[in-house]
Amino acid sequence: MGRHARQSRNGRPRLGAASAPPGTTVLRALDELSATHRDVLVELFYRGDSLEEAAAARGVPVETVKSRLYFAMRALRAVLDRQLAGDPPGAR
Repeated sequence: MGRHARQSRNGRPRLGAASAPPGTTVLRALDELSATHRDVLVELFYRGDSLEEAAAARGVPVETVKSRLYFAMRALRAVLDRQLAGDPPGAR
């Protein structure tokens, strides 16, 4: 397939250095998320806190943190998909 983006099973392009346009980064995408979504992603993935630690810090059940993580990941995917499509920030 050469320099063209390879397709995954679901028809979306596989992400990789060759298929991502310059400036498409997770950090840039995080800036477009709500504070709630950004905070849970940073806490769990960048700081490495466990679900239990994040729940205790917030005073909420673990299931609530899991739910917030699910929706944060969906929002992050939407921003990254938009960036890959070349749409401007906040376009959708």
